[in-house]
Amino acid sequence: MGYVPTGYGSVSTSVIDQEIYRYTQMYQLNGIFFDQMANVPGFESYYAGLTAYAKSMGYSMTMGNPGSWVPPSYIGTVDNIVIYENSGLPDAGFLSTLGYQRSDFSLMSYGDSSLDTNYVLGASASVGYLYITDGNWPSPYTALPTYFLPLLSTLSVIDSSSVSLTVDSVDMAGNPISGLWTVLQTGGNIVQSGFTPEAFSVTSGDQYQVTASNYASYVFDHWGNGSTSNTESLTASGPITLVAYYRSTSDVSLSVNWFGTYGTAIPGLWRQFNMMGIILHLVTHLLQS
Repeated sequence: MGYVPTGYGSVSTSVIDQEIYRYTQMYQLNGIFFDQMANVPGFESYYAGLTAYAKSMGYSMTMGNPGSWVPPSYIGTVDNIVIYENSGLPDAGFLSTLGYQRSDFSLMSYGDSSLDTNYVLGASASVGYLYITDGNWPSPYTALPTYFLPLLSTLSVIDSSSVSLTVDSVDMAGNPISGLWTVLQTGGNIVQSGFTPEAFSVTSGDQYQVTASNYASYVFDHWGNGSTSNTESLTASGPITLVAYYRSTSDVSLSVNWFGTYGTAIPGLWRQFNMMGIILHLVTHLLQS
């Protein structure tokens, strides 16, 4: 990737475009790394425009580095955002609540005297890229970490054991519906989440729970396998696609039965419904019985 500092949005786009162009003349790269990325609202179109120019020059990926969390409006302005660049490892609980695809994020940690492989394995569910080093500020990147090869080995294990879990949402006729919230959990902990159609990366052999949420007029009805629980449990053994079927609230049925004080059914009572007075009518009939 070609390195281009943006001065937190202060460098003119024409200057940055020239830098991107120079990289095309000098090296065979597949991406541009925008350092000093802004992390306050107002610069979204700035970075989206830089990404568009980089893609027009043939680059397949852009990465932005604010070194911290950014407003959600920045998601998608570049292909990947470095949400952490600091000494020590970011809290695992913070990573598990990001709420977007892991490919959207990366982290960079310096000053780590040893490699915590368990942390790397856990973080891989939340971020698509990471770099950890025992180098220290102010020059943590002038040499590779002493545990560089073990880091690569750990990452290669993650890549070899990862499989794709895709969640689609459709209406009762099978027509695609996009933008419905889906949550992926394992061991009771949320590891990933996003809007359908959503592709999660999961570990082969692990057990997961996928929950499809209702939204507005769409109500979950069943999964493609016939299960009517909105939470589906599965063990990842290869690429999986789950299809959640939703019905419109206009399709919801309402059944009313009357019972006496001791639970005896009372047939033949008159029922009348309207949108605003349904509770009033039910109460009236109950009092009469």
